[in-house]
Amino acid sequence: MKFPYVLLLAFPLVLACSRPEYDISEGVNTEITLFENEISVPIGSAGPFSLGMVFDKLAEIEGVGEFFSDYLKVDPDGFIYTDDAGSIYEANVYELEKEMDDPGVSQTLDVGGDFCYLGGLMGVMSYLGLSSINQQAAITVDNPLNRPIPVTGRAYYVIPGEEEDEVVPLEGLDSFTIPSRSYEKELATLDIPGDLYLPISAFGLDELQLTLPDNPTSRISRPEGNVCVAVNYQYKSQIRVTDAFELPLGVISVGPVDIPIGKFKLKKCELSLEIENTLPMRVEVKDFQLLLPPEKNEYGELDYDDASVDENVRIVADFTIPGGTLENPAVTPLTFSIEALEGTLPDISGLRLSVNLQGQPGLKPTPLSIRQGLFVKSSSARLTGGITIPQE
Repeated sequence: MKFPYVLLLAFPLVLACSRPEYDISEGVNTEITLFENEISVPIGSAGPFSLGMVFDKLAEIEGVGEFFSDYLKVDPDGFIYTDDAGSIYEANVYELEKEMDDPGVSQTLDVGGDFCYLGGLMGVMSYLGLSSINQQAAITVDNPLNRPIPVTGRAYYVIPGEEEDEVVPLEGLDSFTIPSRSYEKELATLDIPGDLYLPISAFGLDELQLTLPDNPTSRISRPEGNVCVAVNYQYKSQIRVTDAFELPLGVISVGPVDIPIGKFKLKKCELSLEIENTLPMRVEVKDFQLLLPPEKNEYGELDYDDASVDENVRIVADFTIPGGTLENPAVTPLTFSIEALEGTLPDISGLRLSVNLQGQPGLKPTPLSIRQGLFVKSSSARLTGGITIPQE
């Protein structure tokens, strides 16, 4: 599996040996070995490598990736959100007229009540270690008649609980009028507390009564169009990860990397750097391995998934990068090395590593944003074993 998110993690590894200002091979015609012990050189900074760089490629993640890509969107401010819409109550005017004792006379019908569960991502968020933040909802109505319809009843939404669900009344919606010739007409905007992080699971209406005009089917303004009276909801919520969030990406092959360090005949390259993380999640990386140049697949592409591991190269680079926020980034110092067990290091064409994403305990509730990511701060590389300048 190829997943570009890991380039945020692999880039510091290969950055040290790829800076052109340290390529001193041009114009030298004889082999000279310099710095027999070691030398420390600055790398500089790189990034940021943001969540937005890979957001459009979520579908490439095996398993839940395609599911996430179907339901997650980005608003104009860069925040990731999910939304849903549906009908709490809906009835065909022709069916309503059949329930009237005398259709020729205006009548109030007791139609009982109904409720609906939210679809999309909301029903499974807790199982994925996700929750809502900054929830928004509105109630809209449909009326195909050329007469208004007075309504009474009890509207509410439901918050899931561990033992018992909480029913929250919608104030001001015990009596309202559905305007004539309306479709998705906004009736009310819900006042949802900002500290409510559990996603709303359902909307409902109880004790619902509709006052219909006489001969309602003759009052349909456009018989060829919508002929249903409806009370609907529109819902939107930003997304946050909880402490329970975990997305094990597993073993991932990254390539082509194309870092030509073989000509420098390095025995060992050690990196010391700082990673600034504004993602509200920990990034665990381990089991780095160097890949041998792979064969081309049937499409003429280099297949790094089937590439063999270079057993002569050892990479010591297991680490965890703590999560942070845009306001308070987490800064982590890291040191790891690449070493040839025999001879010198070859060119780096691909890497294989294991990545796991987890929620970061102790962070304040933070919505996910495509601006969050990793940034390589000022760093240095310590080159050991000598650098041999080739003839060509």
